[in-house]
Amino acid sequence: MNGSDLPATFVLLHFIYGLAFFSMGLAMVLETRRVPLLAGPRTLHPFSVFFFINGIVSWVEAGILIAGREGYSFADWIFGVHFILLLISFSCLLLFSIRAMHPIDPKPHPHERYISAGLLLFYMVLVALIVIELNLSVDKRILLLHQCIRFGLAIPGAWLAALALWKVSQGSVAITNQPLRFFLQIVAICFVLFGVSQVFVFSNQYYLTNDLYQRELFDFSGFYIEMGRCLLALVMTISLIRVSQLVEDERLRQFDSAQQARVEAMLRIENELVERETMRQELLRHIVLAQEDERARIARELHDETAQFLTAFSLNLATIQNSLTGQEKVTGLLENLQNLSKAMSQGIHRMVNDLRPAQLDDLGLAAALQTLTDEKLEAGLNVRCEINGQSPRLDPVIETVIFRIAQEALTNVAKHAQTQRATLQLRVNSERVMLRVHDQGVGFDPGDKQYGKRGWGLVGMRERAESVGGVFQVFSATGEGTLIEVTIPLINAKTPGKRSETEDEHN
Repeated sequence: MNGSDLPATFVLLHFIYGLAFFSMGLAMVLETRRVPLLAGPRTLHPFSVFFFINGIVSWVEAGILIAGREGYSFADWIFGVHFILLLISFSCLLLFSIRAMHPIDPKPHPHERYISAGLLLFYMVLVALIVIELNLSVDKRILLLHQCIRFGLAIPGAWLAALALWKVSQGSVAITNQPLRFFLQIVAICFVLFGVSQVFVFSNQYYLTNDLYQRELFDFSGFYIEMGRCLLALVMTISLIRVSQLVEDERLRQFDSAQQARVEAMLRIENELVERETMRQELLRHIVLAQEDERARIARELHDETAQFLTAFSLNLATIQNSLTGQEKVTGLLENLQNLSKAMSQGIHRMVNDLRPAQLDDLGLAAALQTLTDEKLEAGLNVRCEINGQSPRLDPVIETVIFRIAQEALTNVAKHAQTQRATLQLRVNSERVMLRVHDQGVGFDPGDKQYGKRGWGLVGMRERAESVGGVFQVFSATGEGTLIEVTIPLINAKTPGKRSETEDEHN
């Protein structure tokens, strides 16, 4: 390469160098907007500023080279701006190096402010001395300023950055793969070489032509330092972009792991909830069985003991009444006792029927529901009973649940609906049994909190339905009546000729 080709080649090298640094700045800016892994935004912001400004400075130097080749001259303030840009750039590199030494701590350390303020004060004083006190030419002042920045900030900042990156590559818990560690170490080595390259300062006709270090290096090796800087910038750019890609892959891997762990945790919770729901339904089923067993026991005791005692008492009263003829006063009293005995017997019969109707055990669900509607009719509630489909003998627990829900629903109609008419529908097929109780009464708002405090009957019906795997639904609105619907799947429907142990116990 001859002297005439030197400026044009240097322009291209400075342009490529600036483009590489500007690309690294963009990569670091994008990294600051992602989830921190190697370093947070507070650490990477000065790093990206360093790359951006260095790229701009390199393009400025390319412009100076072009202008110098064309014979243009610049005002001194242009070189002052160049100096300020370098000062800000290498100060940001030093700040990044200090912060990268403590990547986990998000809070700034007090010594960062002291170091930054001290360095800026030092360079401001140095500039004042060079400009005011020293009797130097403009070219020598500019060169001295640049050498102070490079030796005072660029070289220490680059080597500290290399040390920080090496430390991150060795000690970061986020690094779990060797390629990421390898490329971080490549970037660290590039910063060491970047610091070494700062010994060879920029040289052209506006500074000091044929700088000593550059001339000796070219005479010794035939190699221009700008070529090395350009190659170093390209290697650093490729490595940093690769680091950014690997870090993003690591983020995705950690995100997938976290999502997988969350899914597994949700599945465990779901399984636990299913198990608890199964246990709750089984517990409710046992409670229903225990409750019905207790009702059956009380009904048997009332029927077998109390009813028999009342019958014997009534017979004895009749015997006494027949033996005491002619005593009207005593006979009247005995007749009153006889009437009270009959009323007590009827009351016990109704109580036994409410506790455990004999029709439910002897004739099945359809007959028990028909008897229930007849009893409600006697009490003043006109209930139309509709039974669709043949009604085989079902599981006694299911029959009991359906009967109790119908009983409670009709009781609610009589108490709260303010109507004398209702409809009871029973539909049975091979897959399910459905009970519907409908009235055209005043209705209510199921979402009313005040009603929820009084709606224990609905809660009990729902619990009974769910205890056998059924679905309980309430449809109501103020002024539009109420519909209660229960659907229970028939897994093991009973045939008429078979009876279970539970049903035998009830009998």
